[in-house]
This record gives sequence, C-alpha cells and structure tokens, in this order.
Amino acid sequence: MAIANWTPSKLRQAAELKEKIEALELQLETVLSGGEISAAVETAEEIPAVKPKRGRPAKANKPAETEAKPRRKISKAGRAAMAAAAKARWAKAKAA
Repeated sequence: MAIANWTPSKLRQAAELKEKIEALELQLETVLSGGEISAAVETAEEIPAVKPKRGRPAKANKPAETEAKPRRKISKAGRAAMAAAAKARWAKAKAA
C-alpha cells in the first residue's frame, strides 16, 4: 500500500509508533552501555496508547472468549416445527 493512500489517522498512528520505537531504542542503548535509564526517557508503559476509535470495533479486536462459543443445536422436533411453519406460510402466500 502506497503512503499516498494512507489516511491521516493511519499516518498519525505510524508516527506515534515510530516515536515509541525510537524511545525504546534509546533506552536499550543506555542499558547496554552500562548506564542508568534517566527519568526523561519514557518507558513503554508510560507512553500513551493510541486513542481508540469511536463506534463498533472490528471483528479482529473481539476477545477470544466470544469466538469460542459452541454452536447451538436445534432438535429434530424444533426443525420439524420450523419446517411446518414455513410450509404453512408458503401455503398461505400461494392461496392469496
């Protein structure tokens, strides 16, 4: 996907992620060089998260527990009752 096709919100999100990565890389360099992490460098927990969008979340964002529900089964008697009701509706529609 070309950058020209990105929405402003996607560009803002990408810029925020880039800043987080740079801050974490600086933190990593400081730790590996034997220094202490200064208070000026934000940790990953302190960096504010991207503001969630309003409206219904995408299906991919749903918790796993809602996706793991077993399918409900209809008994033979229930299926027969639905079939009889459908036949009655069609008979009524055809008679009119």
